[in-house]
Amino acid sequence: MKRALLFVLLLGLGFFLLHVLVQEEQPAPKPAAKQDTKRPRPAEGSGVEVQNGGMNIVTQVSGPLKIAQVRLVPTGNGSRKELVYELSCTNTVPLADGTYRLEGVTVQLFDDGVHAADLTAKQAVVALSEDANGKRSIREDKDLELTGAVVATLPGARIGELRIECGRLRARIAELELALDTPDDQEPVLVQVGGPRAGLLRGRGLRARMPKDRGLANGKLDIVLLREPRLETTGLNAAAEGNLHYVEVLSSGAALLTLEQTVTLGLEGATGLTGARGATKILGDRLICTLQRGKSGEQKRDAILWEQIQLLGAPARVDSPGVALQSQKLTVTPGIDGKPAMLTAHGGPARLTQTDANGTATFTSDAPIRLLQPRSSIAAVYEAMGFPSSALRPLRQLQILVFDGKSNIEAADGFRMQATKGLRVFQPNPTAADGAILAHGLGDVVIEQGVDQERTTAKGNDGFLLTRNAAGDRLVLGSEAADSAHTYRIQRGDFELSGSGACQLTRQPDNSARIVLHSKTADIQGLFGRDLGSADHLEQLEATIANRELAKLQASGPAAHFAFTRTARSGEQIDAFASQVAKTGRASWMLQGTTAAPARIARPASGRDPAGELTAPRIEIHQLGARDVLLDATAQDSTLATFRADRIATANTETTAVITARRIRLLPFALTTSARRAHFQGVPSMIADRMEHVLGRAWVLAEEAVTADLRDAKHGSTRGNGEQLILSQGALAGMWTGDSIGNRAATIENLALDGRRTTATGARVRFFRADGDRIDVLTSFVDGGAMLPPKVVLRDAKSGSSSPLSHLSAQCTGQIEVKPDGVQFRGPVEAQSLLADGSADPAGMNITARTLDMARSLDTGNVTVIDAGGGVNVQWKDLRAQSDKVEIDLRRQRCTATDPAGAQLQLGSRRFQARRIEANYVNYSVRTWFGGFSQGAGQVDSR
Repeated sequence: MKRALLFVLLLGLGFFLLHVLVQEEQPAPKPAAKQDTKRPRPAEGSGVEVQNGGMNIVTQVSGPLKIAQVRLVPTGNGSRKELVYELSCTNTVPLADGTYRLEGVTVQLFDDGVHAADLTAKQAVVALSEDANGKRSIREDKDLELTGAVVATLPGARIGELRIECGRLRARIAELELALDTPDDQEPVLVQVGGPRAGLLRGRGLRARMPKDRGLANGKLDIVLLREPRLETTGLNAAAEGNLHYVEVLSSGAALLTLEQTVTLGLEGATGLTGARGATKILGDRLICTLQRGKSGEQKRDAILWEQIQLLGAPARVDSPGVALQSQKLTVTPGIDGKPAMLTAHGGPARLTQTDANGTATFTSDAPIRLLQPRSSIAAVYEAMGFPSSALRPLRQLQILVFDGKSNIEAADGFRMQATKGLRVFQPNPTAADGAILAHGLGDVVIEQGVDQERTTAKGNDGFLLTRNAAGDRLVLGSEAADSAHTYRIQRGDFELSGSGACQLTRQPDNSARIVLHSKTADIQGLFGRDLGSADHLEQLEATIANRELAKLQASGPAAHFAFTRTARSGEQIDAFASQVAKTGRASWMLQGTTAAPARIARPASGRDPAGELTAPRIEIHQLGARDVLLDATAQDSTLATFRADRIATANTETTAVITARRIRLLPFALTTSARRAHFQGVPSMIADRMEHVLGRAWVLAEEAVTADLRDAKHGSTRGNGEQLILSQGALAGMWTGDSIGNRAATIENLALDGRRTTATGARVRFFRADGDRIDVLTSFVDGGAMLPPKVVLRDAKSGSSSPLSHLSAQCTGQIEVKPDGVQFRGPVEAQSLLADGSADPAGMNITARTLDMARSLDTGNVTVIDAGGGVNVQWKDLRAQSDKVEIDLRRQRCTATDPAGAQLQLGSRRFQARRIEANYVNYSVRTWFGGFSQGAGQVDSR
């Protein structure tokens, strides 16, 4: 572009010189008025006409000739003479038509009285005239025909160096102008501008009109090269198939230069539009350049400054290293330093193609595209103020692209930008390898990058700001204020985000994407593929997507909702509600709530995991495989974790559960499928199926300050508390554990549908419901600690219950097993009947023994048979028994005591001692074997 501007400048200077050399500045004084007496003039070609005393005398001229032309220049006190030109020739030959052929012609041209240029010609055909004083001059009404004409300025001339050569040329010197024409449009013309690094302008045919008086109101310098104009200079060439037309209004100095038909400007080795060195070519159908004559330089010499260059075409094109620009019109305007500052493509759809280290980018727009060079405007201002060049380097390298209206950019790497109201692109250094840019889009915008599933698409309705460099891309959609009305949508593969407010997206060199969103209205929502299915009602979100997966996520909002759908194959969706959520691992998530609004997870009513709701200040989600999920809830301060199971499905019942603890874990299984298959090889199928049902179904683990309520239509309700709870969905079984450190027992209380209540307390308490109610109370903790005697309390709240053990409390140093058909004590035990209010029954049954079994009726739940062994001591109403074994059959109202060393039994005042004693404790009938009885002081033996 620099060379193109040089071409225009040099051409304008040449044209300026032409009309200066032909007396364009001041009008010559008019000749004196002629006498009224007129006489017939001689025929043409008869010689030189001379006026003398009113007579016309014709003389012949031959040999060398010298003619000087002067003019009167007005001054403050009159006028002065100023030499305009001086013509001389080596020989003058009269011609038959009355004209003369001048040979060896030299014309010295003067500028303000100073010899400035020479016009030479091998031959010149002229018509001469002579005044009364014998002074010869060239007639203004006749054409001069020049052969081998050369116009050349002298060194030091204030209008610069210029040389014009033409083989045949016609010149007419009229009263107001000088006209130059070639005989036809085939005559070669050569114009040389400058000194050692001259510029050559070639063409065919010349038409020129040069006013003599520069001050004329409508005076115009009009020069046309008719055909094939060519410009040749160092690093630059220009050509056209039509004409070159130059018009200058002399009074104002405004000029217009046009090139017509297939215009080509070529710049070789010059700095291109992108700052790279190489060839730049400008192509079009018509070139229009506006210029302005003024004073330039320290000596204030005349100079022509260009104001605008416009190239028209269908379309016009600019091809430069790394840049190709085309449009109906291309307009170049200068900066402060006179160099190109802005290139505008307009007049219709414009297309700019730019190639850099990253590939090729295509810019299109239906409105104008402007290429700005701050080095010719802003940098020039600071340079004039004295700033060093090193400090101005960023401004010198900066390139700005401005798109008006709907714009589109497409790059080789799949990058694409669209903006409906305009686009601004800032390139700090277009030739740098990192291809850094800063882009500002207006209106509705679309930005796309990547391919296939890693292609990222961002849309917004309030513009964007994009920064691209070697470190990646940073995109800001709309305003950075969270309360702005800007709306957006971001999509990458299966991931999609939308909302309002602030939106920022960063792309790393590894093609991973980081997204940061803020919204005061909490309307952020998104789809996240197979891991986190969806989210909505978010105020903030920060996500990183890499390798088609969600690598990182942090989101928050007071009413935030998340849906996990990785278990979609089983038809299950987990809904989570939390003020904050974060991705903590490959398939792990953290939900964070507050004490006032804990995090909450709602399980669906389908699937193999128990349906219900889990709440806690913090909940972790760990996705296992393709369909299973582990949930881990943790308490904070005084807010505990709570699990409400609306429906724990088993083969024969449905159980609801409410569990609170400081930590609750919901496991999808106890052993993985592969582990179960490995363990169950060789096991009978019936046992394997049973274990598969238990170990392959969901489990609940609760720790610290655990309480739980289980309810169902078959087993009634069960409430327990302890330090740990393990609950199996498949077996509908669980185990409570107490606190081994504090030596505190776990407690479970079961209330059957018929009103029977069973309370068990111990270091560990196991319960089973799959095959009926069963409770095992153990003496030791899992992790050691002191032995803790287990205890069982049985109560029958049914009215009218006649069983002596309807209310029973028993404490044992060994394991206790409570079954629907009985209670077994596996160690020294103390059992005592209770009153309905839970206090000891003075008339009730008290039993101590090393082992104790109580059989229960499956229909009523009442104790039917009591079987005690090892140091048994029974007290009940009037019955007292001490023996190694004692059996009380409450159905037959019979007590049997057996002891090889002699059992002792007392009914009222009657005492019996024998190896075996059978007594009816209602009618007091007694049978003894190998013993006797006594009453009062007497003793009776029996066999």
